[in-house]
Amino acid sequence: MHDEVRKDILAILQRANEILEQREPKDVIELKELSDHTLHDISIYQDIDAVQIAVVIYALYKLLERGSPFSDALCRRVRTVMQEAHGSLLAGKLSTYNKQVGLLFALIRKIDERMRTYVDEVLDKARITKGSRLFEHGLSAKRAAEIMGVSEWELISYTGKTNIADRQPAGITTKRRLAHALKLFGVS
Repeated sequence: MHDEVRKDILAILQRANEILEQREPKDVIELKELSDHTLHDISIYQDIDAVQIAVVIYALYKLLERGSPFSDALCRRVRTVMQEAHGSLLAGKLSTYNKQVGLLFALIRKIDERMRTYVDEVLDKARITKGSRLFEHGLSAKRAAEIMGVSEWELISYTGKTNIADRQPAGITTKRRLAHALKLFGVS
C-alpha cells in the first residue's frame, strides 16, 4: 500500500469513527465527502484498500442518510472494528487490517436483517457510483469497472444515466497551445 493511501485511510477511519460516535444528521454528508476523497487515491494508485474504504464509508453514508435502523450496539461494534482497523493499519499489519475491513462489510449487511438485500444493493450501488467517479476522473470505463469490481456494462449503464460522459474538462485555449508549441521549438 502506498504511504499516501495509508495516511488518507487512517484519517478517513478516524473521522468516520467520530461522525458515527456523534451520529448528527448534519455530519452524515461528511461521510460521502470522505468517501469521495479516496477517489484521488484510487485514480492515481489504483489501490484496492482505498476502493474498499470508499465503498464502506459510502455505504454507511447511504444507510444513515436513508434512516436505516442502526442500533446503538451495532454502531458501537462498527466503531470498534474501525478503531481496530485503524490500529492495525497504523502498526503495518495489513492482513489484520484487511480482515477488519471484511468484518465492516459484514456488519454493514447486519444493520437490518430484514433489509439484507437492500444493504447488498447499497454496497453494489456504492461500487458503481464510485466507479463512475473514477471514469469522471479520466480512467477508462473498463479500468474503473475492474478496480471497483463491477461489470463494465453496469458502470456504463449508470454513467449513461448521468451527465458524466458529457462533461468536458476545461481545455487549453488554442492561443495557449500555440504558445506552448512555439516555446518547445524555441521560437519566441
